[in-house]
Amino acid sequence: LNYTKICVRLRGYTHGHGFSFFNYYHNPNVSISEQYLSGVSITHENEHIWSYVNGYAEDYIYYYISCPCSTGNPFNATPPFVGNDYYCESGRSDNSYPDDYFFF
Repeated sequence: LNYTKICVRLRGYTHGHGFSFFNYYHNPNVSISEQYLSGVSITHENEHIWSYVNGYAEDYIYYYISCPCSTGNPFNATPPFVGNDYYCESGRSDNSYPDDYFFF
C-alpha cells in the first residue's frame, strides 16, 4: 500500500484493562476482518496500516494481554499482517482495578 501521509487524532479511554492481541494468541489464524486486538486499527481495503493497541498494564505482565513490547513479556508476537506497525500502551500502571477511567 503506497501512501505519503495519514493523519489521525485519537484519544483512548480504558476502564478496567485492555486485552492487547488476546484474540490472536487464542486463534493464530485470525484474519484482518476479525477482531484481533483491543484498540483501533487503521486499514484500507483489508490491508493493515497501523494499530493503536490497549494492553493490560504498563508495569505488570499478565501473559498475552500485556503489550507485546512490555519488558519481560514472553508473549511478544503480533499478527503477521500487523508486524511492527502498531503502538501499544495502557492507562493502568499496575494490577489494581481502579474505578476511574484512564487515557491511553
